[in-house]
This record gives sequence, structure tokens and C-alpha cells, in this order.
Amino acid sequence: MTTTFIDHAIQAEDFVKPDPFAASETNLTDQAFAEDVRDAFAQSPIQAIRQLQVEQNGSSILISGRLRSFYHKQLAQEVVRTISPKLRVVNAVEVYDQ
Repeated sequence: MTTTFIDHAIQAEDFVKPDPFAASETNLTDQAFAEDVRDAFAQSPIQAIRQLQVEQNGSSILISGRLRSFYHKQLAQEVVRTISPKLRVVNAVEVYDQ
């Protein structure tokens, strides 16, 4: 089953509880988490979220880039949290006003 960006956003809003065992069975240094986040961002209906960069370093995931609102920044962060709940999320996304 492929999980979409919207599925991740719904889980982030606590409508659906994520599986607590999904990440515990995998190695936290596995780069698959970063790839899963990139895949989720690529499916976003928000164009700018599709352009965010994702890097994993050990037990941390860094997201960076530029978005137009703090809401989008928070939405991106919560998607990362649902995919990799045991990893530390470093949200370096810059919000700009145009």
C-alpha cells in the first residue's frame, strides 16, 4: 500500500494514529527514512513542499528550503514525524513573505 502526502498529513493531525511499531523494528541510521520523506513531499499538492531538501544524518532528519507560510512549514514537519517518529526532526525551512 502506497501512503500519500495527504495520508501523512491526516496522521499528523491525529485523525489516524501511526503504527507505534513501524519504526522501532528498523535501524534509525537507515537512509530509507529520508527517501520515504522525499517520496511523501513529491506527492504534495503544495508545489513548494515538493522542492524541499531532505537529509538524514544518523538519528536526525533535516528538512530545508523555502516556503511561503508557517503553516506549510509545520505541515512538512508533521509529515516527517509520522514517517520517522523516532528520529529527531530539524526543521530549517525558511518562511519568506512575498
